[in-house]
Amino acid sequence: MVETLIASLIFSKIYLYIKLGKLQIHKESYNIKPILKRLSVYPVIFMSIFYIYLQYTIMNQNYYFLQYQHIIKNAILGSYMILGLDVLFRYETYKEYIVACCSLLCGFTLNKIVMSFNHGKMPIYPDVSYSTGYTQYDMIMNASKFNDFHVLGDHTTNLIFLSDIFDVGGSIWSVGDVFCRLFAFIIVYYSVKIINERQTYKNSKL
Repeated sequence: MVETLIASLIFSKIYLYIKLGKLQIHKESYNIKPILKRLSVYPVIFMSIFYIYLQYTIMNQNYYFLQYQHIIKNAILGSYMILGLDVLFRYETYKEYIVACCSLLCGFTLNKIVMSFNHGKMPIYPDVSYSTGYTQYDMIMNASKFNDFHVLGDHTTNLIFLSDIFDVGGSIWSVGDVFCRLFAFIIVYYSVKIINERQTYKNSKL
């Protein structure tokens, strides 16, 4: 989810919104430094660095970590949970955390639905990732060796639109995965936003 972390930090620095059909940029932005003072952000940073290393190993056809992908995925999501809970209990960000968790729940549900309609497997449709080396045909066909739940999709696949169809080169996402990443985005963005706002308020009282 490193791309989600980067996107949320960039969004924190630049407000983007559409008004009257035109993309406008606000001059004000949030400072990223205050969140780096929170210990809870470092599990996210560590898991993001590890995720980059994991992608690198896969692209070099080293599939050792694939057998632990369920643990790694839960650890990544857990790191964002830790950050979110830290900000939640310190600044009472209940609404933002509930929205983020609803997005995560929606993502899990959509992935479970498509897998239940395809014999417990997640159909995958690689394209760009063949070129980047992230996906190999033999790797998918022998997914069971790596304790992987993916299977190459074809015309017999059910609910194709919920399968892993968004190939971004370094990973392949489903609609459910997008919602899971939205969870991470909301956690990071609102953590940066709220910490900045509380610090600004605190400084104004000095």
